[in-house]
Amino acid sequence: MCRRVLCLAVGIVCVLAIFLGASGYVFAVDTAKATKTGDQKTSKSASEKAIPTANVQSDRDKVWNSPEMLWARAWMEEYFRVSKKYTPEQKKEYRKHLASMTAPQMELWLMQFEEERQVAAKKNEAEKQNRAVRTTRGLAEIRNQQNILKNIEKDEHKQAAQQEKTINQDRQFARSMYKQQQREAAQATMEYSSGGFGWGGFGGGFSDERLKRDLKFVGTSPSGIKIYRFRYRGDSRWYEGVLAQELLLTHPEAVVFASSGYMMVHYGLIDVPFRELSECDGVPGP
Repeated sequence: MCRRVLCLAVGIVCVLAIFLGASGYVFAVDTAKATKTGDQKTSKSASEKAIPTANVQSDRDKVWNSPEMLWARAWMEEYFRVSKKYTPEQKKEYRKHLASMTAPQMELWLMQFEEERQVAAKKNEAEKQNRAVRTTRGLAEIRNQQNILKNIEKDEHKQAAQQEKTINQDRQFARSMYKQQQREAAQATMEYSSGGFGWGGFGGGFSDERLKRDLKFVGTSPSGIKIYRFRYRGDSRWYEGVLAQELLLTHPEAVVFASSGYMMVHYGLIDVPFRELSECDGVPGP
């Protein structure tokens, strides 16, 4: 009985030993497999990460060195050079930000840059056209003002020439009138001297006011004719008589025009005598 129990116990121990040994082997194998699989995965992940990083840098360099980007960067640097809108620190920070962009971000930045450039170009073109229009209008206005000034100057010259012509005509007329007056005065003197007093009933001859001086009203005749004392021009003696200009309105039949244009009075047709005065009449001597 004891021997059977002991054999059974030994058998169980052997079975357990065999089972545990097999399990350890399996665990060891599984652990090795797991370790190997983990290493493979880690190696594969690192390899996969290395490849995308290299591609990203290549894409970025491709965009960064593209003609469009080089032109945009050159334009930006020129703008930074001439512009005072940004501080040196701001310019440096913007360059740093631009250099840190990824390829997609650079492409987006280029799109925005090109769009803004086109908008600015259209604005500049519109402003250029506006300046051209303003310049054209300004030139037209200048030409218009010049034409106005030319017309004004032309009119002024024309008016000045007309005024000068009028002045010359007035001078010539004044000279001719002066000569005519001299001739008439000489002729009147001759007619007066040749006619004498009482010539043809004309009493003192000429009674034209233009030939008399020192006129003094002394009274009125019964018919209402005014009587004056006067002296003839060029004669110091005093006379008494009438004025032909006044008789021309009241007694035109007694007035006669001489060939010189001066008037004579027919004293025989009026109630005023013509007479030479003396000191007895209360007038000074010659």
